[in-house]
This record gives sequence, C-alpha cells and structure tokens, in this order.
Amino acid sequence: MQIKYAFLLLLFFIAAKGQSQESEQATEDVTKITFLNPGFSYEKSIGKKTTLQGHFFLKAITSFEFFDPEYSSRYYIDPALQLQYRYYYNYNKRQEKDKRTARNSMNYISPTLHSFFSKSAIFFNQPEEEKRRLVTTLGAVWGLQRNGEKRFSFDFNIGFGYRFGTTTTVYSSSYSSKTIEGQLTTLGELNLGFWLNRN
Repeated sequence: MQIKYAFLLLLFFIAAKGQSQESEQATEDVTKITFLNPGFSYEKSIGKKTTLQGHFFLKAITSFEFFDPEYSSRYYIDPALQLQYRYYYNYNKRQEKDKRTARNSMNYISPTLHSFFSKSAIFFNQPEEEKRRLVTTLGAVWGLQRNGEKRFSFDFNIGFGYRFGTTTTVYSSSYSSKTIEGQLTTLGELNLGFWLNRN
C-alpha cells in the first residue's frame, strides 16, 4: 500500500511543477459519463499539455479456472477507480494539420493507478477469494482520446503494469494463509461515452 501513496505523492509534485511552468493552456477540463465501463470521469487541466484524470466506474471481469477434471468460469462486476497523469504530446502536430484538439482530443502517455474491489484471483487458474479486497495495478500507458463535436467520446489506451493484492493460499481444511502477491500484466482499456461540458 505504501507504493500507492508514493505514486500519488509523485503525481502531486509533477502536477504542481507543470502548473508553475506552463501558462498557455492547450488542455481543458472535461467531464464525461461512460457506458462501456459504466461510470463518471473528470479530467482536470493542470498545464499546457497535461491533465489529471479520475474515472469512477464498474469494472467487468471474466475469469477461468481449470482444475482436473473440472472447468469453470466466473463473471464479476466490481467498483473501480482509475487515476492518470496525462501528457498530450501531439498538440502542435494536430494544430498544424488543422485537426481537432478541443476537449483534449489528442494522443497521450501516462502513468496510471487502477484499483478495484473484487473476489477475482490475482493469478490465472487460482480460486476466487472469499471476500472482496483491494486489487491495485501501477503502470504506464499510451493512449488516444477523441471528444467529438456531437459529444461522443472515444478513449483507448494500452500499456504494461504490475498488479497486486491479497491472495489466500489454502493448505488444508483447517489452515490457510494470506499474503500480498503480484505479477506483471498488460493493460488495455476502451472507454466510450459522452462529454458533458457546455459548448
């Protein structure tokens, strides 16, 4: 958990630095609702090409378990939070080509923190947990966002990260242990929705 707080502190200092060094704004505050991952998103402009973005949503997860001779699958819908510090790197190029940059319609790179409460296992082919617990991923992504004139919003990103959370290991019917386990993972997210700002 200390890693998560250190990451948030790092984002705060980066944001403060970006705010002090940049005067001309190329980014904007954007409020959205999303329906592919049902939720609410708010993106705060903190510099010419930087934003802080938070997304509260319901995360859908499908897991598969293969235990001889049985096979099973489980489906979860879990509350989730994503935080990103976005740097929009192609603002000038899109401006030169007369392409839309309004509502942060640009490409970005970003460190990301993604947390959700779930019973789903950290590792493939593990049984689910008895109770929901916090599962967190720290990583970095490349993405693109397009917020159209008719309010439709498209936001896609991919990258790599490290996912960790409490894992229960059962040794016998009377003995088990809980440890924090993790693994490297790929990241990929597609969000479709509508931006709500005034025109």
